[in-house]
Amino acid sequence: MAVSEASRVNGGAGADLSAALPALPDPAADAVLASGLVQELSYAFGGPFHFLLPDAFDANLRAMRGALEEAGVAGFVYYAKKANKAAVWVERCAAQGAGVDVASLGELREALGHGVPGEHLMVTGPAKAHDLLLLAVRQGALIAVDALDELDAVLALAGGEGRGGARPARVLLRALPPGQPHSRFGLTEAELATAMDRCAHAGAAVLRMEGFSFHLSGYDVGARAELAASLAELCVKARALGLRADRVSVGGGLPISYVGAGDWQAFLAARHDGHFHARKSFRDGDFYPYHSPVAGAEALRALLAHRTGGRELSALLRDLGVRLLLEPGRALLDRAGGTVFRVQGVKERAGYRLLTVDGSSLSLSEQWFASEYLPDPVLVPGGGAAGEAPGGAEAVPGGAGEASGAAEAARGTTGEAPRGAGAAPQAAETARGVTGEVPDTAEAAPGGVGAVSEAAETAPRGVGAVSEAAETAPRGVGAVSEGAMEAPGAAQNPPGAASETYPASVGAATCLESDMLTWRKIPFRRLPRVGDLLVYPNTAGYQMDSNESPFHDLPLPPKVVVDRTELPRPRWRLDRHFT
Repeated sequence: MAVSEASRVNGGAGADLSAALPALPDPAADAVLASGLVQELSYAFGGPFHFLLPDAFDANLRAMRGALEEAGVAGFVYYAKKANKAAVWVERCAAQGAGVDVASLGELREALGHGVPGEHLMVTGPAKAHDLLLLAVRQGALIAVDALDELDAVLALAGGEGRGGARPARVLLRALPPGQPHSRFGLTEAELATAMDRCAHAGAAVLRMEGFSFHLSGYDVGARAELAASLAELCVKARALGLRADRVSVGGGLPISYVGAGDWQAFLAARHDGHFHARKSFRDGDFYPYHSPVAGAEALRALLAHRTGGRELSALLRDLGVRLLLEPGRALLDRAGGTVFRVQGVKERAGYRLLTVDGSSLSLSEQWFASEYLPDPVLVPGGGAAGEAPGGAEAVPGGAGEASGAAEAARGTTGEAPRGAGAAPQAAETARGVTGEVPDTAEAAPGGVGAVSEAAETAPRGVGAVSEAAETAPRGVGAVSEGAMEAPGAAQNPPGAASETYPASVGAATCLESDMLTWRKIPFRRLPRVGDLLVYPNTAGYQMDSNESPFHDLPLPPKVVVDRTELPRPRWRLDRHFT
């Protein structure tokens, strides 16, 4: 494909070129890209798909449990199923004794069907349907009661005729946050008092009131800790009425970081409408905070260490004998998967290209609905529909034993070629498709939040170990070893174009003008071509299916579970979701 001067923009000079936003290092995802698996699966499915990395979920769960243990706080983690409905996360919760937070009859049935016991389920959401409440009471799930009439419905179900020796209903009373008085969730202070009286009069044989919960929007650790402390004190008052009241659920609200602090600040500082297709206008507040100073388990540590009333929340919980319940979704899914699309069209526009992929933006939806998903996708050379590389791009064999597999995979926004380009695709030689950082070991911890292996526990959090040669290379510049420069993918740009950038926005294969995966002009360091793959990193938390739709009769992207990423050829299977 010919490259016009108008569309070849120098990386440091283009006024309409967005700053790069490479994702934080993820050795497990890199191993998947280097293995050639994504090309093979794209061909097999004939459309977009999601890959899931359950080892990262396990690591994130261990890290949160570790933070509770370090603080000496009794606690329990419920995975917020709404964040991603794949069955594999529920299977992991069942295997590791974690809970699941559900808000619909379908979610409750899925969790039970995949082995999570009823007592490890929490039922949230407003105005719960009768069938949902009935099954929750019968299975011994913990119900977060959101209104007085809902409490009456639970009491009626728990005390109904013919129940015999059935277990009592278990409830939390959800409090309306004082700082968010217009929230549609929770009971006012007066309603809480009425609810506690009704629980006390019902008797422990019918209903067991175990404490309080709340739904708090945003990521303010201090506000969450203050409200948790207030409800812990309220537990003491509830006990005076004869209620159990020994736990408080703080919900979710633990942020994660997708990109580095410097990259995020550079993007925000330089951003203007010209950085987006059709001069799409965004405000800073429209975007999810893709970098957070504390994230995941570190955010939980900050919550527990927050001082309220002169002492840390952790000390208050211990002194009052209150158990802390958590309902994280996104934070358990950090670096737990990615989304793959195939480029099926390329248009030239003034100064940039417009790519069209084989799917819809509804399969890459940011929960912040006025925004878009910002981390840079990894541009992977791939065969076209017939398995051949169009436009002169180098084909990437799908087989793990092909010597060129590692050399040609995982070429990202920086255009960096994998280290050891001439070698077979060993996981330890995986190339960073985004930042160029290479892990010392194939078993480095995914997501930087807990290790997959003992060896990985020595890697710095969120940084990723790199070889001595790689440590000297500027981040995001594309410095690679001499051997890697000979990788076939490196020769795809025109001569002399090593320092140039090829901006492109990404549209979907639908008839909607607004259906854009990425309005931002992504600064690719290699020319995107028909048949290439775009791998969007770290999309397991909400992006994959919170808004998915079979619009135009396009099939929903399948979910592929990938493990044993330390092997030259990772294992994969389809997810086992019942519906």
